[in-house]
Parts: sequence; C-alpha cells; structure tokens
Amino acid sequence: MALVPVQQSSAVPSSSLHFAAHQICYNRVKASLHKQMTSTWAKFGYILLAVAAVAFIGGALFMLQQLAGVNGVLYFSSLTFRDVGITSSALASLCVGLTNFAGALCASYLMDKQGRQVLLTGSYLGMAVSMFVIASAISFPIDTEISSNLSILGTILYIFTFAIGAGPVTGLIIPELSSNRTRGKIMSFSFSVHWVFNFLVGLFFLEVVERFGVAPVYACFGGVSLLSATFAYYFIVETKGRSLEEIEVSLNANYQGRNK
Repeated sequence: MALVPVQQSSAVPSSSLHFAAHQICYNRVKASLHKQMTSTWAKFGYILLAVAAVAFIGGALFMLQQLAGVNGVLYFSSLTFRDVGITSSALASLCVGLTNFAGALCASYLMDKQGRQVLLTGSYLGMAVSMFVIASAISFPIDTEISSNLSILGTILYIFTFAIGAGPVTGLIIPELSSNRTRGKIMSFSFSVHWVFNFLVGLFFLEVVERFGVAPVYACFGGVSLLSATFAYYFIVETKGRSLEEIEVSLNANYQGRNK
C-alpha cells in the first residue's frame, strides 16, 4: 500500500493577518494626518506672510509720506507766498486749500482709471521734482523775482501732486490690501507709525532748517520722495478691480520673488 505524502498547510496565522491589517491602517492614518498638518502649516505660513507684507507696506508708506516733508512744506508755504507779494496769510491758505481741493478732485477721477500704484508713483515723482525746483531756486538765485516765482510754482506743484496720490492713496490702499480679520490691527499699526513720524518731523524740522538751511532740507525731501516712488513701483501691489485673494497671491509672489 503506497504512502501518500502529507502536504503542510501554508496558511498564515490569523494573528499575523490582523497585525498586517492594523499596520496598513496605521500607515494610512499617519500619512493622512501628515498631509493635513503640512497643508495647515502651509496655509498658516501663507497667511502670516501676507499679513507681514501688508503691515510692512502700511508702516513704510506712512513713514515715507511724513519724511517726504508735507508738513514742512505747508509750514513754509506762507513764507514762500509772502516772498512774491502775497502778504495775507488767509489768501495764502486759500491758495493752498484750492490746490489741495483740485488735486483731490483729480485723484477721485484717476484713482479707478490709472490705478493706485501708478498714482502713488507719479505723485512722489512730482513731489521730488517740486522739491528739487525749490532747492535749486533757493541755492542758485539767478534773479530774485524768478527764484520767488519758481518757489511758488514748486510749492503749488508739490501740494497738487501730494493731493493726487501720496495723500489719499496711502490711506486707501492699506485697507484694500488687508483682510477683514487683520484690517483693524494693520490700520492701527500703520497710523501709529504715521503719528510717530509726524511728531518727529514737526519736532526737529525747524531745528534742522536753522542748522542746515531750507535748500538742503528740501533737497532731502526730494530724495525721500524719489525713494518713495521707487518703493511704490517695486513693492506696491495694484488693487484696482481685484479681489482680496488675487491681491494676497500677488503679495506673496512679489515678496517671494524679491527673496530669491
């Protein structure tokens, strides 16, 4: 009688199967959690970068606005008008007010046609030209009447170009760059910077003028205006006709491109 060989069972013990199944589930859950955490941290970093960028822009814009010398120019405008025979301070204030009003009207018309960045850049360029005209007229007086007229022209041009862009756009573009959750904090920070530099310029302006003269101080205002125009051209994101999501994407792309 032939013996039939007994085949050994190759079945895997049930305990091993349960362990392998648990291991697979654990790996899947671990990978899912890792993906969710990575996505959460990426979103957090994205939001943090956008908030920091807007806060930086807001503080820098208000700081540059004050260092460009608007309060100093307005303070000296009555003296400038007096040099050309306008001795009435009320009449000089009227000229300044009308120039401001005309600039504000132009700004309201051009704001949504040309865009915020263009107005801001062009405004600071006009302010720089105005300051250099006044500084040249004071430093190189070819003729007293011509120098006085150039100073008046430079002062009016400065006030007009400020009212077109540097004045209204600075206060408008920061809320447009901010989300609803961070808008209040960013505006508070920006206006704090504004008043700090407003106070510092008002505190030291007369002392600096007495020490160095009007022309060098105005030339410095012109240099700061040029720096402000450069800042507006390279760092300000256009907000005209764009949603907040599009603005945030542009902000992050803008600053990531600068850091590469």
